[in-house]
Parts: sequence; C-alpha cells; structure tokens
Amino acid sequence: MVRPAFFASVLAISAITTGAFAGPLQSDIQVEAGNTRLAGTLTVPAEPPRALLVMITGSGPHGRDGVISGAPMFAELADALAAGGVATIRVDEAGVGESTGERTQSFRERIPHVTATLDHARSLEGFAGIPVGFYGHSEGASLAVLVAAERAQHVDLLVLAGAPGARGHNVWVDQQHTLLTGQFPHLDPDGIRGALTAVADASIAGQPEPVYAAVRALFELLEAPDHVYEDGSFEQYASRMASIEMADFLDYDPAPAFGGLQVPTLAVWGAIDRQTSPALNAPILERVRGDDPAYTAVVLPDQDHFFLRGAGLEPGEHRFGEMSLAPELPDAIISWLDATLR
Repeated sequence: MVRPAFFASVLAISAITTGAFAGPLQSDIQVEAGNTRLAGTLTVPAEPPRALLVMITGSGPHGRDGVISGAPMFAELADALAAGGVATIRVDEAGVGESTGERTQSFRERIPHVTATLDHARSLEGFAGIPVGFYGHSEGASLAVLVAAERAQHVDLLVLAGAPGARGHNVWVDQQHTLLTGQFPHLDPDGIRGALTAVADASIAGQPEPVYAAVRALFELLEAPDHVYEDGSFEQYASRMASIEMADFLDYDPAPAFGGLQVPTLAVWGAIDRQTSPALNAPILERVRGDDPAYTAVVLPDQDHFFLRGAGLEPGEHRFGEMSLAPELPDAIISWLDATLR
C-alpha cells in the first residue's frame, strides 16, 4: 500500500462559529497538497451541522460538482445533505477547474489530495466535536477506504456509493460483459468474457503489445467494422487499456483495506448499477466486515451507478441536460446518519 503524505491544509480556513448559522452558506476553499492547490466549495446547512463529509469523485477528471449527463450530481447531493443538517466539502480534481497541478494518471496519485482535504476539513473553525468522514462515489469509495485505513483516528464516518468490493479486474470484466452481451446477444457470452479477461490480464501485466493484441482479438470477436481501426476508436480503446491508470485500477483489490476498518460505514448501490453491480460487489464487502454492527448495506431499487433520474425516462436511461439526483440517495444517507449519530 502506498502511504499518503500528510499535507497541511492551509489556505483560506473558513471561520464559521456555531452562532453564525443564519442560513445555508457556500464558501470557496483552497487546500494545499504539496505542489497542488485544490479549489473547492464548503457547503454548510442553515442549522449547526451534525456531520461534515468530504466528497470524493469517481474516476475522472471531474470538477467539484461531479457533472454526469449534464447534471451536477455532487452539487445537488451537497445541497440535499445540507437540508438534512450535513456539511460537505467538495473539490476540483488536480488540473481540473480552478485546481492547479497535473491531472492524475492513477487513482493512487489522488491519495495525498484526499488526505489533505480531510486535514482541511478537520481544521475548520466551529466544527470541533462534529464527526468528520467521507462520501466517496465509485473510485472515490476506494480512495475513501484507503485514506480511512491510514488515518483511522481522523475518520469518523464513511458513506460509499457504488463502491467496488471485488478486485478491479473482476469489476471491469463484469461491467463490460454486461454491456457487450446486451449489445451483441447473438455472440457467445462465455467467449466475450474470455476475450475481456485476456484484455484485463494483459493490462495488469503492463506490456503494451499484448494489450493491443488482446484488444484486437476482442474487436474481431465483436465483428468491429473496418472504420474503427481508421478513425482512432481502436487506438483510443487500446491505449487506455495499456495505461498505468487502468493497470492500477484492474490490479487493486479493495477488500483487505475495507475489512480492516471499524468506522461506521454505509455502502449504497443502485439495483441496476452496471458499473459496480451490487450482485458482484455487495457480498464481498459484507463478508469482509463480518457481523460488524457498524456496517450497513443498502440497495436502492431502480437506481443506476450515478443515482440520476430524468422525468419521463426509464430507470437507467440518461438524456443530457434532463437528469437530476434521485432523492432516494440523500434520503438513505440522512436516514443512516439519524440512526448512527443518535
């Protein structure tokens, strides 16, 4: 495990006292993480907050609002949590939006940034004695677990949405297999799974030539038309699978770090999540936490990986600019916090 550097969170500490909560408040923050300055937003509820969650976006690059299909899902979640008495911090990833630094290539490169944001959250004036934790979505859930394992004494709560429980290799193969068997019902599903497995194995091995060969075999199995080799589609897919980012993701197993945690944890999935399906991932996290009463798992009906819904659209159907955060997600988080903080 890569141990995170413990950076001081310094710039612009927001002075908020319990006597100053006259209404909902958003303020700009800046977090120093080595040579990177992360710009973000602190959202505070109208009443004195009962918890503070550092929000961690999934695989990116993402700005602080976590925009998916045109919907700022992190901004909408921050507002919904504020209505339930929960403060949040969310930041632009390095090299995105108003944050400086180079964009990260591997999720592990984000660990110091998450740690620095946690330190910033714990340094805020007026929040003494208030539980501080993480809200992590998808890859952000894995980051939340890694930092919580390293900084157990500083993390009071974990909320993990669409969390991977299986090794990245298995998550990716399951995700792509579900997608491709739906698109190519006439092809042998076992053959598709075998071709995807070969791509993932080659990516982890870290040699570009076998990755490109495995991707070509997959494309041939899928009867890809000639133009995908001419318009850059093949090269784009193969180069991503040969990247350090993908190799690190595919090789990472989140279960050991998660199993070592004792912090109160809510894991929530959408029932129709195609990226990190609860059928694959929930049983693993359940098993490694055993009978821990501090662990709660929830699967929300008709919700996908992003917990977004559009008026008049089928569950899981996305249309750019017409999506908004489903209220079931913040409701589940606030309900769990009600029980946990009682």
